[in-house]
Amino acid sequence: MKETGKIVKGTRERDESGFWKIDKLTRLPMPLSPNEIQEMPWLNDEEKAIGVKLLTTPPKLDLGIFKNELPIQAKIWWCMPSRCLMNDPEHAVAVNQYYDHLTKLVTGLDGYDEIMQATTSKKGIDATAKRDDPDIRRRLGNALLITLAVTAEIDDQYMLRMMTTTPTETSPDDNGSYFMSAEKVAMLRHPDSSVWTDEEGLVLEFTYAVMRSEMSDGLWERAETAWGPKETMRYISWIGIYVYEVMFMAALSRRKVW
Repeated sequence: MKETGKIVKGTRERDESGFWKIDKLTRLPMPLSPNEIQEMPWLNDEEKAIGVKLLTTPPKLDLGIFKNELPIQAKIWWCMPSRCLMNDPEHAVAVNQYYDHLTKLVTGLDGYDEIMQATTSKKGIDATAKRDDPDIRRRLGNALLITLAVTAEIDDQYMLRMMTTTPTETSPDDNGSYFMSAEKVAMLRHPDSSVWTDEEGLVLEFTYAVMRSEMSDGLWERAETAWGPKETMRYISWIGIYVYEVMFMAALSRRKVW
């Protein structure tokens, strides 16, 4: 008798994390230990020392990723191809310093460590010391929505999975979750949808206009009226650093189907 009800996915297998199995995830190594840095023949002693310091400097804050607070996010996070930057430690320092400073300017959080605390913890921004500052909550919400919009516009599979398993809401829902609802995720490409507040809709319109080179005087005036010239310009840079991040990771990743 012919067997029915079985779906065959060719010869694909899943790895221990549930992703499609692949022999080599990235085109360059993703070092996690000082020994791996020491074994890179293209680095001189000074570069190796910088790399070792980067890998052994502990974060200033407790991050949810190291406590496995969000297991689904964690398994995706540890596959992040941006760790390939460590093949060029001086390059990694430059990128990290820019991102750290830009995070402070855009969100008001204390750089990389605090935004990581907010986005890898079950309580989102409420896990941070800035939880009681309404303007920081607003700006962080805008910044994270921009990141989601960049991901949706580029349609990058890795970042789609990463960002939809990240706490991006600055207020919990009725179940205490800081994840964006499926309803909102479905409407990311539709800034006019009623699921968005006026400011959220403006964030989405602004992000897509920047990415598509479709900025109009009317949209710019609305953004500048809402945010002022400094905040508006900083959002452009925030868009840019995530476009860079997605492109860098896509170039280094060999897995195209997540």
